[in-house]
Amino acid sequence: MSKRSIELREEAKAKHNLVSEVIRLAGEERDFSKKELLEKLGATDSKDAVEKFRKACDEAHELFTKATDAELDEEIKEHQGRDDELKNPKRRRDGPHPEPAGEQTLGQQVVASKEYQEGWLKNRVPQVVLLKAHGLKTLLSTTAGFAPRPPRIADVVPFATRPIQTLDLIPVDQTQNASIIYMEKTTYTINAAELAEAGTYLESVYVWTERTSPVRKFTDSIPVTDEQLDDVEQMAALIDTDLRFGVRQKMDSEVLVGPGTGVTLTGITAVAGIQTQARSTDPHFDAVFKAITKVRAVGRAEPDAVSVHSTDWQTFRLMRTADGIYIMGNPADPGQMSLFGVPVAINEVLTVGTALVGDFARFSHLWERKGIEIQVGFTGTQFTEGKKTVRADARVAFVVRRPAAFCTVTGL
Repeated sequence: MSKRSIELREEAKAKHNLVSEVIRLAGEERDFSKKELLEKLGATDSKDAVEKFRKACDEAHELFTKATDAELDEEIKEHQGRDDELKNPKRRRDGPHPEPAGEQTLGQQVVASKEYQEGWLKNRVPQVVLLKAHGLKTLLSTTAGFAPRPPRIADVVPFATRPIQTLDLIPVDQTQNASIIYMEKTTYTINAAELAEAGTYLESVYVWTERTSPVRKFTDSIPVTDEQLDDVEQMAALIDTDLRFGVRQKMDSEVLVGPGTGVTLTGITAVAGIQTQARSTDPHFDAVFKAITKVRAVGRAEPDAVSVHSTDWQTFRLMRTADGIYIMGNPADPGQMSLFGVPVAINEVLTVGTALVGDFARFSHLWERKGIEIQVGFTGTQFTEGKKTVRADARVAFVVRRPAAFCTVTGL
């Protein structure tokens, strides 16, 4: 890329930044009479500002167009130079098919044509150039010759589905037990006090309660024909990946909202003793900070994540002041994924309007009795039908060690 094309692109980028800043300053009401906006454009009033804004948009577009044209011209000259170099007998080895003397290459015919010189170089209008192909007697096309076989690339476009959003926040350990049994201190009354001589000692009260979290099984399966596994090289790997992901996605949902009934896990939001903070008439930011405070003051924990539905995060990210300034950062910037210094974890398992603040790393835990395992076998009449069933399963238990270390925020 030449110095000129780089300069053009930098100028265009500066114009685009100016346009973006003006849009931000104008705000939802598109008020072009604001002092900051007028100063940014060097305008006297809103009418003058609108005219200069449009001019800046036009200039940015023109600069980008010029930069693109300059790069195209450079590419054309580069190809011409290479063609001339190849045609130079002093710098080229004679190959098995030397160019006939006095004849132009196809590329030279294109560059020398009237359509290219006048239609494209001068006016930038796409042209059709008719070339003289020496030595070709009969036109061969895909309809009257040998039809090309379109190859299929190896890439597989994945289905749009919710990614893993909570499991990565939770520590994992192995267990050989069918249940995780642990003790939780449920009463902790400290009556320590000063005492006069011969006085009676006061008593503190400590109570531990045994908790049990049973190991639960997560499964998935899919039937597949022998031919599909034998003939499609990627199929086994694709099935393995999808089954593993499906099991993890279900576990990812249950550790957050599992009801704890039947054979389901008891997710964080279903655990007795977690805190809650209703937004009510509070600003969104205030409600989240109050939940952070509850986790700290009541749960005596330090929150390490705020799980927020992507729709609710959109509300936070797009909030602006009364004069149109984006609170969470300029739209031209990526912005920080955090609220009051606590990282934000996007999570579509939560319902819109509800967030979860918590100390996931210290007070939640996933125990694996058996990690995800893939097996292949026969069911029913599959053996005689030339089919197999591929299945996946995992056995895990989930524990919330201190319920008060988590707090939901409702009404966002």
